[in-house]
Amino acid sequence: VMAEALRNVLAGEWMVPMVNGEVYFTSPPLYLWFLAGVHELLAWPAFGFWIKPGTDPVALSMFVGSAISAVLLLWAVLGLARFVARFDRRGVFASGCVLLGFFLFAGAAQYAGNQLFFAALLITAQIFMYKALRYRSCMLLMGTGFFFAALAFLAGGPLGLLLPLLSAVLFAFWQGRPWRLLRKDFLLGFVFSLLPAVLWAGSIWAEGHYEV
Repeated sequence: VMAEALRNVLAGEWMVPMVNGEVYFTSPPLYLWFLAGVHELLAWPAFGFWIKPGTDPVALSMFVGSAISAVLLLWAVLGLARFVARFDRRGVFASGCVLLGFFLFAGAAQYAGNQLFFAALLITAQIFMYKALRYRSCMLLMGTGFFFAALAFLAGGPLGLLLPLLSAVLFAFWQGRPWRLLRKDFLLGFVFSLLPAVLWAGSIWAEGHYEV
């Protein structure tokens, strides 16, 4: 199903991926855009020497995309261990080893889905928002956190934004500083994180897909 959706994206249906003539509801389009970028990258002559003749370029793009997503998730988990849990180098290394040894991670890395990509964006958003909430105000860190939350929304749906928001609210109350959620950096970050979703939904409606 995702292979057909990717083929349709490559054919020009960027904003509203279609499968069998119907809107592809499984997830928003960011992961398909990511796979389309991988497809274009693999089309470069520099990569032709290691691609076996006759290989389906769409299938190869999905496989490589899953592998890249796994690396991104590993990097996000290492960042979580370093900047949130504040592990030393041995602890960070051990965290990476635990993830690599987890059989579900190994299986997902070979599955043509957006789960690892979505999880990487989600964790990255929470790392930056956690760092920002430790300060009285930090527009750069908070804005970056909401930026990744917006990307997570476009990759996996509303949970991409709701989960970082919930984590931020719980952390602020746990610190005894709920007023931190009313600072300008948090409020502006939240508003701007909604814009990509609004623009995407608006483009869908503009194309006449009112059922979305």
